[in-house]
Amino acid sequence: MSAGSRSHGFTLVEALVSLLLLSVIVVSFLSLLTTFSNHARIQGNLAETSEGARYSIAALTRMVRMAGAGGLPLLVRRAEGGLVPLAVDLVDNAAGTNAFVSSISGLDWGIRPNRPPIGGTDVLRIRGVLTTPTYDVAPGDFSPGRLRVSGVSPWSGRAQELVAMPSGLGRALLVSMKSPMDIRPAIGGIRRYGLFRVVEVTNNPSISENSLEIAFDDGDAGAYAAENPGGATATIPSQSYAAGFVDDLVYYVARNNFDQPSLYRLRVHSPGGAVTAEELVPNVSDFQLALGCDVNLNQSIEETEWFFERPGMRGPTVDQFTALKEIRLSVVGRTGAPDPKWRSRVEIPENGSPLSGKALQFRYRVVSECVALRSHPPLMHGPGEGGGL
Repeated sequence: MSAGSRSHGFTLVEALVSLLLLSVIVVSFLSLLTTFSNHARIQGNLAETSEGARYSIAALTRMVRMAGAGGLPLLVRRAEGGLVPLAVDLVDNAAGTNAFVSSISGLDWGIRPNRPPIGGTDVLRIRGVLTTPTYDVAPGDFSPGRLRVSGVSPWSGRAQELVAMPSGLGRALLVSMKSPMDIRPAIGGIRRYGLFRVVEVTNNPSISENSLEIAFDDGDAGAYAAENPGGATATIPSQSYAAGFVDDLVYYVARNNFDQPSLYRLRVHSPGGAVTAEELVPNVSDFQLALGCDVNLNQSIEETEWFFERPGMRGPTVDQFTALKEIRLSVVGRTGAPDPKWRSRVEIPENGSPLSGKALQFRYRVVSECVALRSHPPLMHGPGEGGGL
């Protein structure tokens, strides 16, 4: 065979070397493709985690800003004396049981959800006219135990959005009155609210002839008697100017049906009664709160006036809580699945529990927001204390 004919083919060695090189190229390409695919998956998971954390903060911020809307005060007087939180309350570093005990007053909320909070996370309670309108009412709208809300405001003449509330039976109704209610804490100052009355709705409110008909129990033995201040022994039609259905919402982190942490919202239907749980955002592993209280009454919050922001830090007393001005919300979102090759380096906000063990294999995103309370007047110097109202 001539040399020219041998140049048209490959030897076995040449073929094997070519196959080996091709295999190396293919394996390298597949490895690179897998790396890119994993990177894209991780980035997608992180984007989803960040979006969930931002959504959680947005939902919480909206409710916190409205805490006490309709005239519900930050605190209320107890019949046996002293003050307890009303529009805002919290549990700091929950014990992981389904018993919620206020970290401000030490009182049990009487709420027993089926899903307990994850130990070490915080629990936030918000009350006020949050998800339904506040209605203008006049003395003529009242009769004993009944309220007729007109479709037209008696004060402005504008149309009112009437909401029938088919599940309103047993719900709290807030009636705001013009008489002042002063809170004078031991730290000094004065916080002036309008007097109010919380009553229990005894029917499913209905709309007829462009009016909303509501029946309520105005007695001291009603379900909501403990939320009424001293002196508000009954609704006073001659002084009432607004009314609205009170929402009682609790936000906390618990495990869902797949044993994954999620942000939940509880709707409390009546004191010590049933609650409805709703999963808001999955893969939220921690929720932390810090309270900014203007204790020295200078209209700003100094570093020493933030409570619950560091491990082991005590909370405010009830009197210091009267100076609450801002709430710092911090949500920790995490990816849905662990990565055995990853070790997280995340700074847990406020006084949350540090990460350890398998928890370090998740990737996290932390979102925080400071929220000022819009529905509450500030604690101010009272007469004889360097200022007035």
